[in-house]
Amino acid sequence: MKIFFSTSVSRDRSLLPVAQNIVAMVEEIGHEVINKHLVDSKYASEPMWDKKDDPKLFYDNELQRLKSADVLITECTTPSFGAAFFIDHCLEMKKPLLSLHYGYDDTNKAPIMLRGKKGINLQMYNENDLHEKLTTFFNSLKKTS
Repeated sequence: MKIFFSTSVSRDRSLLPVAQNIVAMVEEIGHEVINKHLVDSKYASEPMWDKKDDPKLFYDNELQRLKSADVLITECTTPSFGAAFFIDHCLEMKKPLLSLHYGYDDTNKAPIMLRGKKGINLQMYNENDLHEKLTTFFNSLKKTS
């Protein structure tokens, strides 16, 4: 399957290693992450796009990438307007999605809009059960197809 991955890239990049781990596990399970440039370490300290870049072109390119994907996976621990945008479009397109929120200390820390929106598969995870959560998600897709 083609996977579109989304995570916060504009503000807090402290969870970059976590996002990199998610992408690596998705690929290890046997899927293609079509935008894995998102977790490239060089973007930990520099922006992914130049302020001179055309926002409409960027928007169109990202939306086209999402349309070409079979599934959306978001890492939503750090709030992201982009991830919210992709989730909304994914739901409109009726594509499967998995939203991951790191940690178990307080489920209420997960964004309330994600907890309340129908159609969002929101999973709390940590290093110990991430592979299991991803495998369970992909196996559930096999059963529905």
